[in-house]
Amino acid sequence: MIQLKKVKAHIFVGPSDEVGQSALDKPLHRIFMRGTIGAQPKAPGPNWEITIQDNTPEKLEKIVEHFKRYKITYRLDSGCQCFLNDLEKPRVEYLAAIKNGLRVKRRGNPAEIIKIEKEIGKAFKRPLNKLQLRSVCHLLNVINGANFSVPGSGKTAIALAYYYLLKSSKVINTALIIGPLSCFLPWELEFKECFGRAPRVERLAGQQKKERKDIYKFPKKKDFFLLSYHTAARDLDLLLDFIRNDKFLVILDESHYIKKPQGGILADSILEIARFATRRLILTGTPMPNDLVDLWSQITFLWPKILPLENSNSYMRHLKDSGPNESLKYVKKKIEPLFFRITKKQLKLPKAEFKFIKIKLAPLQRRIYLGVASKFLSEVKEAPGDRESLRGWRRARAIRLLQIASNPTLLEKGCDEFIIPALDIEDQGLKSLIEHYSKYETPCKFASAVKLTKDLVSSGKKVVLWTSFIHNIKMLEKQLSQLNPTIIHGGIPTKTNDQAELDREARIERFKENKKCHVLIANPAACAESISLHMVCHDAIYLDRSFNCAHYLQSLDRIHRLGLDPNIKTTYYIFNAIRTIDHVVETRLQIKMKRMSEVIDGDFPVSFPGYWDNDLGAEEESDLEKVELHIKNLDDN
Repeated sequence: MIQLKKVKAHIFVGPSDEVGQSALDKPLHRIFMRGTIGAQPKAPGPNWEITIQDNTPEKLEKIVEHFKRYKITYRLDSGCQCFLNDLEKPRVEYLAAIKNGLRVKRRGNPAEIIKIEKEIGKAFKRPLNKLQLRSVCHLLNVINGANFSVPGSGKTAIALAYYYLLKSSKVINTALIIGPLSCFLPWELEFKECFGRAPRVERLAGQQKKERKDIYKFPKKKDFFLLSYHTAARDLDLLLDFIRNDKFLVILDESHYIKKPQGGILADSILEIARFATRRLILTGTPMPNDLVDLWSQITFLWPKILPLENSNSYMRHLKDSGPNESLKYVKKKIEPLFFRITKKQLKLPKAEFKFIKIKLAPLQRRIYLGVASKFLSEVKEAPGDRESLRGWRRARAIRLLQIASNPTLLEKGCDEFIIPALDIEDQGLKSLIEHYSKYETPCKFASAVKLTKDLVSSGKKVVLWTSFIHNIKMLEKQLSQLNPTIIHGGIPTKTNDQAELDREARIERFKENKKCHVLIANPAACAESISLHMVCHDAIYLDRSFNCAHYLQSLDRIHRLGLDPNIKTTYYIFNAIRTIDHVVETRLQIKMKRMSEVIDGDFPVSFPGYWDNDLGAEEESDLEKVELHIKNLDDN
């Protein structure tokens, strides 16, 4: 790993007093120099030595501040002075960024925005709206900034406009975009939409390290380079040299991937990269998946030499010692000037229509549902005693009921999506019914969903069909084979060189471009990020849903986002099986969505328990209590 610059710097303290005592011989100053700063006295004379690196210049600032406070005469050697000089330029830039960022957010700058619109218009084929232009203006004023706009608001187009203006003014030569693999294709497609041509792009992922090494050492002229977070961490040494040899705009897409402030390999690697970038930009609609802690690495990436949120230890300690409201006020004040946010309400999208379709369970399906629920009731005394085990036990029961309400055959198979094995049934009659279910009956929702899909396609529409379970996806693919469906789930690779199987990117493109491909069947967990379908699809069917509010809302956004024709009607068809866990899911999701509306339309993207978690949500206790109550209230009527 490339080491940060380190020097042994020397501080020469002023003349001794009349009794020959150096100013720093006094206990107050010696404790400060030795204990707080870690400096050591060096003979001869009042000479102190301190080891400093270019990621800890604040030591010198503290020394200078201390000496000035106590009126101690001092002189710094060239190493010390060099560090302070290096820090001064970004400090001046940062203070200007804070001032100008607030100005643009609060009052805007009409003349500057008009100028930006004209300049972008020279190259852009896709016009930006007023909020997007103001966001670009904000980035130009804060130099290194963040866009925390909601999904579907056009963050990629904003970033490309910023990139174009920096490149045309020769501030940068190219861009390095770091993000999840799923973002690669959207960046390439958005570039083509914005500039009217395919980008000259190099994907630094998927090759052997030797191939990437050659690209780093002998890069060809590209519009931008695409890199995953994990590849960035693996290739850090090579990457640092690569960035230092050119003027890069480094963009973090879905920047919450580096949320871990301490001990995170991805975050540590990205923060090293940040130090050598000419300009820096972060993009995410979810900057705080869990809490305020998640912001430190992202904001530090923007201004690594300034540390807007202090060092990580101080930041963590401040959050720990302060109450939630005080912490929120503190963080908001610190980062308010650095980010721009477009809310869901500001998008002014045409209102979507929700059609809830209630269906009775098929007879055998109902018998299985009641039989398994009865089994759960009889096992209450066997529940684990410790809290975490109990939560896992209750969670598995909820998933079983979700499976039955959707498709009882799911019980025979392990569920990798929720990490549970096949259901173990001792009741031989119930076990046999589950094993042979598919011979006698079609799950109630399947027949209705298949018919609705065919009806919509026959009227000339493309349809997205959502289900939480991979086995359902494969079954629906067979039942809808005449509509040439394409499927996406976690087992589909993002990109592959295997000609025998279409990868995720090829499947998305097939659905969007192939007129014979009418249906996309997917689970929300695999399609939560970086997919825009709103230009070709306006109807979505939900065979089932889980308690995960994030996945649900993000799936809604796939076909309802900025750029949608105001005359287009977006419709969601949601199947709910009567007197099943589906009713509990619907009630809980409505509660979470109502609370989330305040977050989505707020000017500061605060975290929300139970929204971003990749399981059933941080509000599992409430979710599972409602499921338990549902089981107790079931009867055979």
